[in-house]
Amino acid sequence: MNTKIKKNFYDVIIIGCNISGLLMLCRLATEKFTGNILVIEKRNKNEIVGQADDIPYYFNREVNIPYLNLQPSSIIMRIWSQGKFYESTNLSMSTNYALKIVGKPCSTTIDHISGKKRIFVPQNSNAGGRRSALISLLFENFSEKAEVHFEEELISVKLDARTIYIQDYEIGYGILINTLPMPDFYKISRLVPPCHLDFETNPFYMAIISREPKADYWATYCPDSDVRFNRCAILSDRIFIEAPMFFYLKMLHKSEQRFFEHLGVFELFNSMRIMYKWTFPGRFVALRKEDLLSISEYFRHNNVYMLGRYASWTFKLTEDVWDDTLHIASYV
Repeated sequence: MNTKIKKNFYDVIIIGCNISGLLMLCRLATEKFTGNILVIEKRNKNEIVGQADDIPYYFNREVNIPYLNLQPSSIIMRIWSQGKFYESTNLSMSTNYALKIVGKPCSTTIDHISGKKRIFVPQNSNAGGRRSALISLLFENFSEKAEVHFEEELISVKLDARTIYIQDYEIGYGILINTLPMPDFYKISRLVPPCHLDFETNPFYMAIISREPKADYWATYCPDSDVRFNRCAILSDRIFIEAPMFFYLKMLHKSEQRFFEHLGVFELFNSMRIMYKWTFPGRFVALRKEDLLSISEYFRHNNVYMLGRYASWTFKLTEDVWDDTLHIASYV
């Protein structure tokens, strides 16, 4: 059973006790914020941890998050095309890969492939730990900094009154930090976007295969049109195969079978654990920068901040979200 919400006004309200919301709580603690904080989450704690995928998390650059000790690890980036491996710095091949997944040259995609040489993984944890472990770590160390309420669903938001409505509660706020998907927040707040927004996303699918843990990290990208898969990556004890469509590993084209045979993972397909269907806002089709700026300015004017890839509807890595918490904290 939830305890009763204690106040009718909070200096900061965070919607969502997910990784983004917990990183915000961590940042406020780091910045020694002393105001009253309320965190609301419609799921219970067990659901938050249990629904987190088991993909090992890592960072593309070093970050300083309390209680999270990181160590650098090299990562091998390659491109496979027409039966040959190429260095990830091959600009022509990187451009071809961007054309395959985005439909046009994309500097973000090209830079990601050609520029990454190392990653940072948590110490003393297998495969860099799981996202569920990151949630647990943040919750255990920072939940006491706020009043956290589970199984409380945000019903509506009245921006001009700086008030949220949760079941029987009407609560005022100084700053509202939202981690819900942007389309959902627009519906809850009954807002009309300041510009036309296309919230359609292209889903992609990920097969996860188990293997014996090894201390190596690598990713291979495939720009060939006759191979359905975008990339194959290994993070210690997990193999990840990504494609823009649902697929059966038992029904491969010859070119696809050669792809996996050369990667040395084909014989492991019998140990596939699960298939995920994901949508990552902004990864393949992004909102226009000018539209995102207009949205951010509108919400900031109303003391509302969108945090995380779904709330901001922009593809962000965990380290990007951590940077965003610093920006938001400067307004608190």
